[in-house]
Amino acid sequence: MLAAVIPIFNEASSLENVLKNLHQIPSLSYVCFVLNGCTDESYEIIKNAKVTFQKNIIQYAQKLGVDIPRAIGAYYALQKSVRGVLFLDGDINDDIHQNLKRLAYAVLFEHTDLALTNCYSHPTKRFPQAEEVLKARADLNRTLGLFHDLGLASPSHGPLCASKAIIEKCGLTSLAIPPLFLAKACQNKGKIKVAAILEGKEWYGSPRTDEHNKLISETIIGDCKAAENYFLYQSLDREGHLGYHPSRDFAALQKLMGKDVLADF
Repeated sequence: MLAAVIPIFNEASSLENVLKNLHQIPSLSYVCFVLNGCTDESYEIIKNAKVTFQKNIIQYAQKLGVDIPRAIGAYYALQKSVRGVLFLDGDINDDIHQNLKRLAYAVLFEHTDLALTNCYSHPTKRFPQAEEVLKARADLNRTLGLFHDLGLASPSHGPLCASKAIIEKCGLTSLAIPPLFLAKACQNKGKIKVAAILEGKEWYGSPRTDEHNKLISETIIGDCKAAENYFLYQSLDREGHLGYHPSRDFAALQKLMGKDVLADF
């Protein structure tokens, strides 16, 4: 009934906990692990893990760039007889299975097309860089007419679950630019809601350098700008915010799908 997609880049230290979370989701029947340039023992850990679901390990020797593994994993998940796809990262160091269950339940039993996690549910003072990112997210949600329901929630941050139907309508390529997937889900009149709440720093464990934080911030801001411009003007203008976007390997996705991925837009 439910598939999961787990992008992994050197997450050996947290994979045991990720698997523990997955084992507590009774509706989960298939998991696609997308190894994205791993050089640690991630493959061996997943290969040798005893699981209650079908597992598929996809390996890429070179890094694919942010969010591309999400789209590639979804390609395989959509070939299964599932109604929804759960997306979460491989660096989960906490017990969040109840939150994952809420996301899955919303899609499987409440006719939700896109169930998001709100990682910023409580107003608090943040660094200027974070405030700029949250402003871009808020601006997009307001443009989509979803701010009242979503607040600062975004598919760029936190686990999410999407119906198979909405992924097929929006196209796999949009999953590689998460705010664009949100905009396309809205265009396709999908039912979108916040189904789980997590405070970000309480549940992820990979170390973040200042340079990474700067680049990922620019990536998310640019993604939000592109999604907003697509929704309003059918343009993917990032308004100068690139971040990691140039390193996204759309060619790998295109090779897998066997078509021009820009056709999704």
